Amino acid sequence: TPAAASGHNVDIWLPHGPGARDWRRLHNEVQMLWHQHPVNETRDASGLPRINALWLWGGSDATSAAMPQPAPAYIDHLLGHAANDGLVVDSRLATPSLAGDWSGWLAALQALETERFAPLLASLKSGETGSATLLLSDASRLAEWRLTRNGMRKFWLSPSLARLASLPA
Repeated sequence: TPAAASGHNVDIWLPHGPGARDWRRLHNEVQMLWHQHPVNETRDASGLPRINALWLWGGSDATSAAMPQPAPAYIDHLLGHAANDGLVVDSRLATPSLAGDWSGWLAALQALETERFAPLLASLKSGETGSATLLLSDASRLAEWRLTRNGMRKFWLSPSLARLASLPA
Protein backbone atom coordinates (compact mmCIF):
# COMPACT_ATOMS: atom_id res chain seq x y z
CA THR A 1 0.00 0.00 0.00
CA PRO A 2 1.10 3.61 -0.28
CA ALA A 3 1.22 3.77 3.53
CA ALA A 4 3.79 0.96 3.58
CA ALA A 5 6.02 2.78 1.09
CA SER A 6 5.59 6.42 2.14
CA GLY A 7 8.60 7.90 3.84
CA HIS A 8 10.72 4.80 3.28
CA ASN A 9 13.27 3.59 0.76
CA VAL A 10 11.11 2.03 -1.96
CA ASP A 11 13.82 -0.28 -3.32
CA ILE A 12 12.44 -3.22 -1.35
CA TRP A 13 9.07 -2.78 -3.07
CA LEU A 14 10.37 -2.47 -6.63
CA PRO A 15 10.26 -5.50 -8.93
CA HIS A 16 13.15 -7.92 -9.09
CA GLY A 17 14.04 -10.33 -11.86
CA PRO A 18 14.01 -10.06 -15.64
CA GLY A 19 11.78 -6.96 -15.89
CA ALA A 20 13.36 -5.03 -13.03
CA ARG A 21 15.74 -3.02 -15.21
CA ASP A 22 12.97 -2.02 -17.62
CA TRP A 23 10.75 -0.95 -14.72
CA ARG A 24 13.53 1.16 -13.16
CA ARG A 25 14.22 2.79 -16.53
CA LEU A 26 10.51 3.67 -16.95
CA HIS A 27 10.36 4.92 -13.37
CA ASN A 28 13.38 7.16 -13.95
CA GLU A 29 11.89 8.58 -17.18
CA VAL A 30 8.62 9.34 -15.37
CA GLN A 31 10.52 11.16 -12.62
CA MET A 32 12.41 13.29 -15.14
CA LEU A 33 9.25 14.08 -17.12
CA TRP A 34 7.28 15.07 -14.02
CA HIS A 35 10.08 17.09 -12.44
CA GLN A 36 9.30 20.21 -14.52
CA HIS A 37 5.66 19.40 -15.27
CA PRO A 38 3.25 22.37 -14.81
CA VAL A 39 1.25 20.40 -12.20
CA ASN A 40 4.38 20.11 -10.08
CA GLU A 41 5.22 23.76 -10.57
CA THR A 42 1.73 24.65 -9.29
CA ARG A 43 2.04 22.25 -6.36
CA ASP A 44 5.45 23.68 -5.50
CA ALA A 45 4.12 27.25 -5.61
CA SER A 46 1.26 26.19 -3.30
CA GLY A 47 3.65 24.61 -0.80
CA LEU A 48 2.53 21.08 -1.66
CA PRO A 49 5.06 18.30 -2.21
CA ARG A 50 5.96 17.48 -5.80
CA ILE A 51 4.68 14.30 -7.39
CA ASN A 52 7.92 12.56 -8.14
CA ALA A 53 7.25 8.86 -8.64
CA LEU A 54 5.03 6.33 -10.28
CA TRP A 55 3.46 3.93 -7.80
CA LEU A 56 1.06 1.29 -9.10
CA TRP A 57 -1.24 0.07 -6.37
CA GLY A 58 -4.44 -1.89 -6.32
CA GLY A 59 -6.14 -4.98 -5.09
CA SER A 60 -6.92 -7.03 -8.16
CA ASP A 61 -5.44 -10.28 -9.33
CA ALA A 62 -3.75 -9.69 -12.68
CA THR A 63 -3.98 -13.41 -13.52
CA SER A 64 -7.75 -13.54 -13.15
CA ALA A 65 -9.50 -14.63 -16.35
CA ALA A 66 -12.51 -12.42 -15.69
CA MET A 67 -11.14 -9.10 -14.57
CA PRO A 68 -13.93 -6.92 -13.17
CA GLN A 69 -14.38 -3.45 -14.56
CA PRO A 70 -12.58 -1.15 -12.12
CA ALA A 71 -14.61 1.39 -10.21
CA PRO A 72 -13.62 5.03 -10.65
CA ALA A 73 -11.00 6.03 -8.09
CA TYR A 74 -10.89 9.39 -6.39
CA ILE A 75 -7.53 10.25 -4.90
CA ASP A 76 -8.08 13.04 -2.38
CA HIS A 77 -4.76 14.85 -2.68
CA LEU A 78 -4.89 14.90 -6.48
CA LEU A 79 -8.55 15.40 -7.29
CA GLY A 80 -9.99 17.05 -4.19
CA HIS A 81 -12.36 15.37 -1.80
CA ALA A 82 -15.15 14.60 -4.26
CA ALA A 83 -16.87 11.29 -3.55
CA ASN A 84 -18.91 9.24 -5.93
CA ASP A 85 -20.01 5.64 -6.36
CA GLY A 86 -17.01 3.39 -6.56
CA LEU A 87 -13.66 3.39 -4.88
CA VAL A 88 -12.70 6.31 -2.67
CA VAL A 89 -9.08 6.51 -1.55
CA ASP A 90 -8.58 9.07 1.18
CA SER A 91 -5.06 9.48 2.47
CA ARG A 92 -5.56 12.47 4.77
CA LEU A 93 -4.33 10.48 7.78
CA ALA A 94 -1.07 9.41 6.12
CA THR A 95 0.80 12.73 6.05
CA PRO A 96 0.28 13.67 9.71
CA SER A 97 0.95 10.07 10.74
CA LEU A 98 4.26 9.91 8.88
CA ALA A 99 5.25 13.29 10.37
CA GLY A 100 4.25 12.25 13.90
CA ASP A 101 1.77 15.14 13.98
CA TRP A 102 -0.90 13.55 16.18
CA SER A 103 -2.98 16.68 16.63
CA GLY A 104 -3.06 16.99 12.82
CA TRP A 105 -3.98 13.29 12.63
CA LEU A 106 -6.88 13.80 15.05
CA ALA A 107 -8.08 16.83 13.06
CA ALA A 108 -7.92 14.78 9.85
CA LEU A 109 -9.83 11.95 11.53
CA GLN A 110 -12.52 14.42 12.63
CA ALA A 111 -12.74 15.71 9.05
CA LEU A 112 -13.13 12.13 7.81
CA GLU A 113 -15.90 11.57 10.34
CA THR A 114 -17.73 14.71 9.20
CA GLU A 115 -17.15 14.44 5.45
CA ARG A 116 -17.07 10.69 4.84
CA PHE A 117 -18.21 8.45 7.69
CA ALA A 118 -21.30 10.32 8.94
CA PRO A 119 -22.74 10.72 5.41
CA LEU A 120 -21.97 7.04 4.69
CA LEU A 121 -23.74 5.98 7.88
CA ALA A 122 -26.76 8.15 7.02
CA SER A 123 -26.83 6.68 3.52
CA LEU A 124 -26.71 3.13 4.90
CA LYS A 125 -29.46 3.87 7.43
CA SER A 126 -31.73 5.39 4.78
CA GLY A 127 -31.20 2.50 2.39
CA GLU A 128 -29.71 4.75 -0.28
CA THR A 129 -26.51 2.71 -0.02
CA GLY A 130 -26.86 -1.05 0.27
CA SER A 131 -23.40 -1.81 1.56
CA ALA A 132 -19.91 -0.42 1.92
CA THR A 133 -16.52 -1.94 2.53
CA LEU A 134 -13.90 -0.07 4.52
CA LEU A 135 -10.27 -1.01 4.01
CA LEU A 136 -7.86 0.54 6.46
CA SER A 137 -4.12 0.11 6.25
CA ASP A 138 -0.89 1.17 7.80
CA ALA A 139 2.68 0.22 6.97
CA SER A 140 2.18 -3.44 7.84
CA ARG A 141 -1.51 -4.28 8.22
CA LEU A 142 -4.76 -4.27 6.30
CA ALA A 143 -8.14 -4.43 8.02
CA GLU A 144 -11.46 -4.82 6.20
CA TRP A 145 -15.01 -4.15 7.41
CA ARG A 146 -18.14 -4.75 5.34
CA LEU A 147 -21.08 -2.59 6.39
CA THR A 148 -24.70 -3.26 5.49
CA ARG A 149 -28.00 -1.76 6.58
CA ASN A 150 -29.08 -5.09 8.06
CA GLY A 151 -25.77 -5.40 9.87
CA MET A 152 -26.60 -2.28 11.84
CA ARG A 153 -29.70 -4.00 13.22
CA LYS A 154 -27.64 -6.44 15.29
CA PHE A 155 -28.70 -4.83 18.55
CA TRP A 156 -27.32 -7.75 20.57
CA LEU A 157 -23.76 -6.83 19.58
CA SER A 158 -22.29 -3.97 21.53
CA PRO A 159 -19.93 -1.73 19.56
CA SER A 160 -16.29 -2.43 20.38
CA LEU A 161 -12.86 -1.45 19.16
CA ALA A 162 -11.37 -4.64 20.64
CA ARG A 163 -10.80 -6.04 17.13
CA LEU A 164 -8.40 -3.19 16.40
CA ALA A 165 -6.29 -4.08 19.42
CA SER A 166 -6.09 -7.72 18.35
CA LEU A 167 -4.59 -7.01 14.91
CA PRO A 168 -1.03 -8.31 14.61
CA ALA A 169 1.64 -5.64 14.26
